[in-house]
Amino acid sequence: MSTLDRRKIESLGWIISMIICLCGTLLAVFKNGAGADFNVFYHAWNLVLTQHGSEIYTNSPDRFLYAPGFAWFFSFLALLPFKASLVFWSALKFVAIVFSIKILKNLFKESPKQTTFFFCTFACLWVIRPLIIDFQYGQINSFILFFTLLACTSYFQKTKNSYDFFIWFLFSIFSLSKLYTLPLLLMPFFISSTKKYAKFGILVGIFCILLLPLISYDLESTTRLYQGWLENLKGKGIPYDSHNQSFAALLIRYFSGRELEIHALGPSYRKFGFTLFSTSQIQYLALIWSLSFISFFFYVLKFGIKKISHTPWICAIIGLCFLPSHLIWKPYYIFSMPLFCYCFEHVVKSFKKKNYAPTALFIICFSIMNLTSFDIIGVEPSVHIEIASNFLWAHLVLLSWTLWIAHKESAKTNPTTAATITSE
Repeated sequence: MSTLDRRKIESLGWIISMIICLCGTLLAVFKNGAGADFNVFYHAWNLVLTQHGSEIYTNSPDRFLYAPGFAWFFSFLALLPFKASLVFWSALKFVAIVFSIKILKNLFKESPKQTTFFFCTFACLWVIRPLIIDFQYGQINSFILFFTLLACTSYFQKTKNSYDFFIWFLFSIFSLSKLYTLPLLLMPFFISSTKKYAKFGILVGIFCILLLPLISYDLESTTRLYQGWLENLKGKGIPYDSHNQSFAALLIRYFSGRELEIHALGPSYRKFGFTLFSTSQIQYLALIWSLSFISFFFYVLKFGIKKISHTPWICAIIGLCFLPSHLIWKPYYIFSMPLFCYCFEHVVKSFKKKNYAPTALFIICFSIMNLTSFDIIGVEPSVHIEIASNFLWAHLVLLSWTLWIAHKESAKTNPTTAATITSE
């Protein structure tokens, strides 16, 4: 393929990415009820600016589930009118997505086994539905994806001490605000002793986000704030609506025998699946699931780097970090983006060899995650697919596929990157 053709493909990918993010932003700004999560953020930020920050967990349009410091750190955005702030927030998210794609592109370009890195500009297309939902709700997952990729890739680069500090400082702030990437903060402590400034950045970021409320309140009031945060986290329980694409929610919807109210189907209660497990049994199964994936995450984090090259290793740990949770909203699956990119490389190489099975599997995963919405197949069929946590299963297939490809490749050649890191 000529350089000109590659540039055309890249340009098309950038255009598609921009259109996807723009569609999500327009839905957030103009659709009734959209921007719901951003509305919660904005309300908390406004409370901080008006000296009512102690109410962020008791006075909210919906339950505020983020660390108190998150409300203080971004409170300046409430200086703008709501819609102007939302547009600015979405613009920042688009910048984060653009740089996430650039990081992926460079990551795949540097890997000796990747030859179609220019297709990374289509990364937004592979997760079009979670990404549009993320923009529509005004969530922060796009920022977290960017800083996660930045932190993970910087780990394999010879960067300046100040650069390491800044990256891991910001990453720790987002990780502590929304907890599912928190285990990734252990990377510099688990693997290498050379990233001292990364460790320092993490510690400063954690102290910063924890202590920011002390700007406005004394220690006792700040302690009460953290108690409110913990109560909100515990009080959330396991939402069983189809928007929750976790394993725990799947168990409740399909195997509890309970009549459930699914928002998309209106105010009526419906029974799905079978009466197979009691509530306590479901809790035990969900706990086993969580502990299993926590253990597997730390295994891949610590030992996977010695067995596979750093590109699939980064894709895998990013894809693993939120799976233990009992609450996985649809927008979280923008974290499937690196997995899609890695598997697509295998699809292209297999297609050239006239092996079409990987192409079919890729299309199935893409379709299950992105082409099962209410607008495409109708409300009733879509709900029945979503209560089976279809996003989760597509993500798990991509994750397993990535690790299988990486293991297969590592059997042929020893990953030089892993050898470099472990020797440190």
